Amino acid sequence: MNKIFMTLIAAFLTILGTTTFTHAVTIQYTASDLPDVDPNQDLWQYSYQVSDHNFSNGIGFNITFELGLYDSLSPVSAPGGWDVISWNPDPTIPDDGAYDAIAVTDNPPLDAPFVVQFVWLGSDPEPGSQPFALYDSNNNWQTIETGNTVPSPVPLPSPLLFFVPGAAGLLWAKTKAKKG
Repeated sequence: MNKIFMTLIAAFLTILGTTTFTHAVTIQYTASDLPDVDPNQDLWQYSYQVSDHNFSNGIGFNITFELGLYDSLSPVSAPGGWDVISWNPDPTIPDDGAYDAIAVTDNPPLDAPFVVQFVWLGSDPEPGSQPFALYDSNNNWQTIETGNTVPSPVPLPSPLLFFVPGAAGLLWAKTKAKKG
């Protein structure tokens, strides 16, 4: 019994040691309402922060801009080591638009956001999550992974922001009580 148990443990550890655990790529977005140049168009901007993937030359991602919700896509900025392009949704085909970024070096930086401006056509007050695909252009444009962009977390205020006014208020109340 003990020998069988030890053999099973050894087999489990061998499998565990040879298994590659992957972590899904994360694309967070921040949507910003921009001043409208044309009063008939609602201008917005997405800033995407990409993480949890080591990109190599020829690996890229494509974010879908749904037909009827977006127009006038325009890439603004991207980190170095990336080639970006966008195309507008086309109602004559019909086809969605996209923002596409492909690594042109191994391990390109992900420290700066990928930024694209667009006209928001949707009825919701602001644009939201979008589908994306991670692909390998070196392997017949094979899709590696799909997912949806997620909103960037809202930064929480520092605890000092609450502590300092609270402590000052208590000190003031204590001083006031001594005088009164």
